[in-house]
Order: sequence, then C-alpha cells, then structure tokens
Amino acid sequence: MHALPVNRDNALKLSQIREPIKLLQEGHILGIAPEGRRVDGNKIAELKRGVGLIATKANAQVVPVGIAGRNLRTKRRTLSFLPRSLHLHFGEPILVDREPSQQKTIENRLPGALQQALNAAYQEYNEIHGKNAAAKLDYGLDSIEETL
Repeated sequence: MHALPVNRDNALKLSQIREPIKLLQEGHILGIAPEGRRVDGNKIAELKRGVGLIATKANAQVVPVGIAGRNLRTKRRTLSFLPRSLHLHFGEPILVDREPSQQKTIENRLPGALQQALNAAYQEYNEIHGKNAAAKLDYGLDSIEETL
C-alpha cells in the first residue's frame, strides 16, 4: 500500500514529513490517519500533530473523510479483521496556502470537520442498512467461522 511509517511516540521529525510533502507536491493523493491509529466507534479520538504541517508545506487541500463500517474480527494473527461493509463520506475540503498560520487553522478545524464527516458516514450507513444499524458497527464477531 506504499505506507510511510511514522513513529508517533516521539516528536515529529522533518525526515518523517519530507516524503509525504514530496508526494503531495507531485500531485499524488495521500491518506493520513490523524488519530494515529484505527479507532472503533462514532467518535473521533485525539488527533496527532502533522497533518497541518504537511498540508501547509505542500500547499495541499485537506479533505476530511468519515468511515463507517463493520469488521469481521478473527483470532488469527495473520488476518486481524476483514472489512464487511464500508461507507465513506468526504467532507468539504479545508483549503490552505503556504502561510505558517494555516497550520494552526487546519489543526483547529480538522477535529470538527472529521467528526461531521464521521457522523454523515454513520447516517448514510443507517439509511442503507436500516434504522439503528450503525449502533452495531465495529463490534465484529468472535471469529470468521461464525459466519460460514
């Protein structure tokens, strides 16, 4: 998947953001998990630093994406989960320019924008799969065998 590893336990280093900036400047799309991990449920977790810095340095838009879906969990080490059904909602882009103040603007607007996108994804999931279907999301099953 061309993942770029980032050690989020330590302070963000310039060497960790050079490649993402380069990719964005070349016109590629870059997906960043601003929470630093996969989070279950319909509430975003605390966001890590870096998205605002990368976006302002690359002069790139930030598009918040909400993802609602159900995973099939398994106890096997090689495959921790299988996506069953995913619903993505793309929020309004947060436009930036190279002004240093834009980094703070992104960091301030992103949590609300992500939560709005996530709420919309859950609402869309409910509309497709029935009333209160989203309440059952992300709890998964104990094993693949239960569905076979």
